Amino acid sequence: MDIQEKRQKKVIETYFPFSIVSEIAYKESNAKRFYRPVLTLGKWFARRLGSVFRSILIYAALTPVKDIHQNNKKQWEDFWELYLKEHSFQDFAILDPFMGGGTTIIEAIRLGFGKIIGGDLNPIAWFIVKKEIEDVNIDALRDEYDKISSKLRSNILKYYKTKCTQCSDEADVMYYFWIKEINCEKCKEILPLFRGYIFAYDKKDSSGTSFICPKCETIFQATPTNKLNCPECKYSFDSSTRMAKHGRYYCSHCGHSAKIVETNLTQGRPVERMYAIEYYCSKCNARKYKQADKEDFQLYKEASEEFGKIKKELPIPEQAIPIGAKTQELLNHRILSFQHMFNSRQLLSLGKLLKEILLVQDQNVKEFLLTTFLATLEYNNLLCEYHRKNHYVYNLFRKHAFPATLNPVENNVWGTKYGTGTFKNFFEKTVRIKKYCKSPYETYITNNGSTKRKSMERSIKGNIVSSYTDLLKNPSKNIFLYCSSSETLQIPDHKIDLVVTDPPYYDNVQYSELSDFYYVWLKLALNDVYPWFNTSLTPKKEEVVKNIKMGKTGEDYQKGLQTVFSEVSRVLKPNGLLILTFHHKKTTAWTSLIHSLLDNNFYITAVYPVYAEMKTSTQIRGTKSIEYDAVFVCRKQLISGSKQQIEWDGLLIEIRRSVEEKMRHLTEKGRTLSEEDQVVIQLSIGLKFFTQKYPYIEYKGKNMTLNEALEFLATLF
Repeated sequence: MDIQEKRQKKVIETYFPFSIVSEIAYKESNAKRFYRPVLTLGKWFARRLGSVFRSILIYAALTPVKDIHQNNKKQWEDFWELYLKEHSFQDFAILDPFMGGGTTIIEAIRLGFGKIIGGDLNPIAWFIVKKEIEDVNIDALRDEYDKISSKLRSNILKYYKTKCTQCSDEADVMYYFWIKEINCEKCKEILPLFRGYIFAYDKKDSSGTSFICPKCETIFQATPTNKLNCPECKYSFDSSTRMAKHGRYYCSHCGHSAKIVETNLTQGRPVERMYAIEYYCSKCNARKYKQADKEDFQLYKEASEEFGKIKKELPIPEQAIPIGAKTQELLNHRILSFQHMFNSRQLLSLGKLLKEILLVQDQNVKEFLLTTFLATLEYNNLLCEYHRKNHYVYNLFRKHAFPATLNPVENNVWGTKYGTGTFKNFFEKTVRIKKYCKSPYETYITNNGSTKRKSMERSIKGNIVSSYTDLLKNPSKNIFLYCSSSETLQIPDHKIDLVVTDPPYYDNVQYSELSDFYYVWLKLALNDVYPWFNTSLTPKKEEVVKNIKMGKTGEDYQKGLQTVFSEVSRVLKPNGLLILTFHHKKTTAWTSLIHSLLDNNFYITAVYPVYAEMKTSTQIRGTKSIEYDAVFVCRKQLISGSKQQIEWDGLLIEIRRSVEEKMRHLTEKGRTLSEEDQVVIQLSIGLKFFTQKYPYIEYKGKNMTLNEALEFLATLF
């Protein structure tokens, strides 16, 4: 008997409407009405799309139905009938050993899985998922927010005031603009590191584009052109000139140029100077820009002086930033501690806010206020920049990195009438998310292309236990979340029906390094509540990732995956499936993944290319990065005896045919596949055939190796 044993197949092993799912996933990624609000409660990195994982779970739990989806005219109807149905997979036990932001867990709850187990080494991931699925009394939550607001709102906002340039009334500051300065190594002149002199674009009228004068720093409007004259000081300048570009500074006084990072090593951390403000004037009912004046400088001085006086009373992180693949840029710019990511006014406001949250007695309510606080952090630090076209502050983690920006923007921590990323706005978002969890819905597409919303009966909430034993003892509780490595699972053998996960992508995302930004603050609140918040930073030693700066090699990554998949193999039932999503540009990453599967006796029974992740939370917008994941459906080998030898050239014909078919399905739906996406499809489909016949694939008179196969597959077309 060949690989296919007498085990009942699931639908996903023979059919999965990947082109339809990709179309829905693309809309979820780009259109807010398709979002699942719950998946935006807390920040996680490379978060996968709910529509994709909901589809995977449905088709993985169903057994084959005769002629399912064979009528092309009914594909949409059949898909939505399954997708929108309130399924009940009560007898299924599901595990996600790399749960991250909890997409698998959320969709398993919505589909009625009986036993749901999720784990992650990272305490921030664990905390986010915990709050996603825990219920809260919204009235009690708002009561505590109102108490904090009555005590702190005016106390914080008094440091975010300025004088309107038109009516001279007091106005609310939305954003403060800062610039980093260094001294030219040659002439010693002070250099503000502007990357350009366009301050902001007018979206409707090009003549309203705002520029900043490089001499007097007046902000004025003009039609974009290379040569401009400042209306205030009459200075003539080339608006396309840059004092900083591609990591170098260019001295406007003597013409000297040098690397900014190397200058920082000798001069120390660059000085940050406030130079401009965007504010909202209620009397004029307008948003406006202005040059920072002496009153603005005085107000910042007062905030800094208060911070100096009460700093020791405030919960402020003190940890140094560790050396890492993503933190190295911060260290190069002499940002050496987590406090260095914020200025005094930000630390004062955030410290006061966290101090009040810690006084809340109801632990559950306190934790929901903490999720709001964590979201606020991402928009209130000195690594944020300004979106010059849309006029709002960028979030820190729009890419999976720490950008040591030269032109940071200071946000209004509490928030005013306009502006993004404020505590006030994020609290209302938290409330909306938990209301969605109580009454969730699904947005879907009709046959005529219009969109409709369907209310779902099953709410998104779960009763969490702290061990697998407790999960068995208490039928009313259906979720076990653990915060530890999945290299050792506290689950007996052969108890899990389905493992669905999104493992770490080799060296693509440095989860622990990035999440330390949140951890150092959250530790101050939860250190005495949960043991996994006792350490100074998030755990690094057991993290399954390649990070050369931390001494973690590709071999370490592969070993970690192998150990986790070994545990997965142990706890899976004989007829259970392991389903995972993956993509990467490097063949070494694919090698590690496939070896980890083969070494644990898994083979790939099916593979599907599916649109990957939220653009709002990743670095894929506007780049040549990969947009498609490979969905691998894997089974354990249960074969005794030997397989028949097969020639690689013959297998290659089947691989080509399958690749062409999958690509055709996607392009028929109007999708354009980049070269990187095509390689992902080639590799993943080829590897399915490879694992099914491995190691009995003959090439040049010997058994073909995995590396040889990958070389062929990467250049298949």
